Amino acid sequence: MLFLLGCTDYIEQINEQMEEIEAHEKLRVENSISESEVVVDSSSVFEGTLEDDRDGQVYRTVTIGTQTWMAENLNFDVTGSYCYDDNSSNCEEYGRLYTWSAAMDSAAIFSSNGKGCGKGKICFPTYPVRGVCPSGWHLPSYGDWSTLLSAVDYDRFMVSDVKLKSKSGWQEEWHDGTNMDGNGSDEYAFSIIPSGAKIVNGKYYYKGTKAYFWLSTEQNRDYAENYYVGSKESSYLSDDYKQYAFSVRCVKDVVEEKPEMTSSSETPESSSSAESSSSQKPSSSADGVTSFLDERDGTVYKMVTIGDQVWMAENLKYEVDSSFCFMDKPINCSEFGRLYTWNAAKDVCPDGWHLPAYAEFETLISTVGGEDVAGKMLKSKDGWLDGLFDDLYISGNGTDAYGFYALPAGKRRASAGCDGFGNCVGFWSSTEIKGLDSDRGEAAYYMYLNTGDKTLMFYGYSDEGLYVRCVKGEPQENPPMYVSSPSSSGASSSASSSSSEENDKSSSSEKTAYSSSEESSSSYVYSSSGESSSSNSSSSYSYSSSSNAAYVEPCKVEVEYEPSKTSMEDNCEYGTLTDERDGQTYGTVKIGTQTWMTENLNYEIENSFCFGGGEGPCAGYGRLYYWSMAMDSAGICPSGWHLPSKEEFEMLVNSVGGSDIAGEMLKSTQDWSRAAGIDAYGFNAYPMGGMSDHESYWSSTETGDDGAYILYFDYGTSAANLIDESKTEGLSVRCLMD
Repeated sequence: MLFLLGCTDYIEQINEQMEEIEAHEKLRVENSISESEVVVDSSSVFEGTLEDDRDGQVYRTVTIGTQTWMAENLNFDVTGSYCYDDNSSNCEEYGRLYTWSAAMDSAAIFSSNGKGCGKGKICFPTYPVRGVCPSGWHLPSYGDWSTLLSAVDYDRFMVSDVKLKSKSGWQEEWHDGTNMDGNGSDEYAFSIIPSGAKIVNGKYYYKGTKAYFWLSTEQNRDYAENYYVGSKESSYLSDDYKQYAFSVRCVKDVVEEKPEMTSSSETPESSSSAESSSSQKPSSSADGVTSFLDERDGTVYKMVTIGDQVWMAENLKYEVDSSFCFMDKPINCSEFGRLYTWNAAKDVCPDGWHLPAYAEFETLISTVGGEDVAGKMLKSKDGWLDGLFDDLYISGNGTDAYGFYALPAGKRRASAGCDGFGNCVGFWSSTEIKGLDSDRGEAAYYMYLNTGDKTLMFYGYSDEGLYVRCVKGEPQENPPMYVSSPSSSGASSSASSSSSEENDKSSSSEKTAYSSSEESSSSYVYSSSGESSSSNSSSSYSYSSSSNAAYVEPCKVEVEYEPSKTSMEDNCEYGTLTDERDGQTYGTVKIGTQTWMTENLNYEIENSFCFGGGEGPCAGYGRLYYWSMAMDSAGICPSGWHLPSKEEFEMLVNSVGGSDIAGEMLKSTQDWSRAAGIDAYGFNAYPMGGMSDHESYWSSTETGDDGAYILYFDYGTSAANLIDESKTEGLSVRCLMD
């Protein structure tokens, strides 16, 4: 049976699935952060001091390359900040620990840039965010930390902490049979000290072994980004609950020179067709931005002239049937506009405006510089999460150079779930695609923006919810595009309505179209010819146009067992298991010929522990075990069940479609900060402790004296992989019926 897998909204998955985009983004990163990639000689740093005029405290500072950082943890007392163990002497030594809302100055005591940012809500701060920092300094973003790590010879965030850590104060840590010195070399006088953290249960942990620093970058309603440093030679950018209390290191503001803008009156004329549109110089935000009234409901919208087109500079908010607010919250409609199904979107624009055709989006993209930079040009200056490119986190914000003001408002899945908030946005076009091998009904193109600089033209099905940006004037001729094989005569037809001369120009090159719900392993080219056939040649989706891009393979996969669980109905074969040793009851599910626990084992034995050190996570997410404990001769699993072998995990993974998509198939629909699964088989793999960014299950198969295989899930990918792990790690257990 065939199971249709929709593309994820996150750049990690896009990079994995689209070789062309991956190559482009690597090049973009190399060009855009070349300064920060220059390693700074530690002998060239210089130290200084900062006096906080609010309370007179003086902090050491250090300048590393282009940045000046506080070389001590902030110790300014505000509501939502704490001394470790509630002991004031710890504040003097380690600085204060702040909740994320306190670090962001959610109450807007010092600045409005982080106003309202806290747990349980999505916020759109204005960067840089001063937060709780002294005047002239700000709470660092992902980009700030990435710049610092590059300057000290960044290496996948795994060794730079040694150069930034203090020379004393770190405890030794037992790892892989060795007592490791936790101290650093402090080559750059940054002096990270093991200040620990306060967790949601009100307890303090990790003083002497770990340090956490809040970033101004939000992950979602409940999580925000932080930089973690441990006693071992490990550190990384991560995310945790906003109500945790972490340390703060501030970075000095940099006043950037603004490039001169060219007024719209100096802009050369651009053609109405995408093929001949010249790139328009961006105008200042004051130029060309006006407003109009939608007489149907009295809403006033901003509009902006870009080249020869006049666009709405806000998302449409007009309420009709089959339109929605993101997460069904009315406040999101007010701030970000409504999400529409394609059928609702087709005729929803006000009089004198219309839903743009594919060719009109091409004109817009070409006018602002082409698809490689259009995302950057059209996105808002703030609100976008940072994107991961070539192992570095780069700001996802745009320049809004033309006043289009595209916010990262996400989209609505056909299953009524919402995702992508902070990471992406999609705008319906009026151009339909016909001939797809699917039972989901009509499909149409939409313009898609994510945390990268590029603009993509995806297609989606009419039951998905996307936003609408209307364009002024009467709709142009807009024939549907059809599916045809690359070898067919229609493969060179133009994707938009144009003259035969323009068709001749476009027939020599093709441009990629990406699907949000890819449908076939056959190869397709979209044309306006009406001819439709499929080919079993190299798998790709594309359409003819005037631009050049590589083919992209569809995401259709073949699975051994048809998923019995969908968003509409749940036909999984569930059961229960009672552990006679302690009376705990676990859910079970049958997948193919195997029956699995749907919860992590929570049987307490000596030296097993809960994620984060407290007992709370064990109740909902199970206990963590070292491999030797999981392989106890008496068996860690209940009677009639066992720790699965590598081969048994491989059977599970292959049953749900293979390692490339097993993560998406098996991961839970909640708790994951990014790339949650669809839980198509009821396996319900949630992140470790409900608050981590990964999950790992022990297998019984060794890789050697020191290691064993684990089944590994990560928040940044739809895959699930069997990898080698040290036996000394504490990981989860999922038991398999004998």
